[in-house]
This record gives sequence, C-alpha cells and structure tokens, in this order.
Amino acid sequence: MKFATLFRSGLARFCAVLALAVVCGLSASAQTFLHEGLVWKNNKGKLELQKPSIAPENGEAPGDYTGDYVIPTEITYNGTTYRVSTLKAAFKATNVHSVVMPAGVGMSRGCFQDCPELVAITLPSDIAKLEGNTFQNCVKLQSITI
Repeated sequence: MKFATLFRSGLARFCAVLALAVVCGLSASAQTFLHEGLVWKNNKGKLELQKPSIAPENGEAPGDYTGDYVIPTEITYNGTTYRVSTLKAAFKATNVHSVVMPAGVGMSRGCFQDCPELVAITLPSDIAKLEGNTFQNCVKLQSITI
C-alpha cells in the first residue's frame, strides 16, 4: 500500500474516531448550571461550586453571591441527583452574608477570603482543617459555628 493511501485511510479513521468522541463526549462532559442562585459544575458526578462570573448553561451568571446560603448535600438537575463535593474558592471576593455547610462538603484554600459582608458561617462537625487564608479580610465576620 502506498504511503498516501495509508495516510488517507489513517486520517479518515482518526477523523471518524474524533467525531465519535466529540458526539459521545457532549453527553458526558461537565455541565455548568444555576441552582438556587449558585453556579455548579458537574465534575464526573460530583458538584463543585463555581465563581459567580461563570456562565451556566441554564441562565445568566449571577455576577456576585450576596445574601444567605445553605449548601445542600445533593442537587437534582435534569432528572439526575448529584452529590455536592466542594465549594472550592467560589465564594472568594463575593458579598455573601452567611453560609451553612453540610457534612462531607470540602472547601479550598481562601474559600471565603475577601468577603467583606460575611457575618456568620456554620461549618460541619466533620471539618478536618481550615486551609490558610480561609477568612482573611472578612472584616464583619462575627460567628463561626462548628
């Protein structure tokens, strides 16, 4: 077989596999959606809270997190129930007022850093440690309940 024929058949096979991966990958790819004012990302069946500037698939980005939030342990979206795994640092530099976190949900370094309106937070009893800068510059923080 000539090189050009091999190249064309290999290229055609590659393109077919790539197209199939893209089509199949669309259903398995990460979804980003808005639920009760918060932007969530489905990362392999586990939900991660996203920054408020991230545009969800089902609405507009909130732009900021303000007010009081009770983080659920599970969220149902499009008929599928997902477990909330982490807040990451999504609340960082927002105007959130208070947050209640359930057991089993993690948070990243600086999760609430630079939240000037944060007054109260309730952490789960299973929290193992608080990473550095978790509450740095939270000038109105009055209550941390575990």
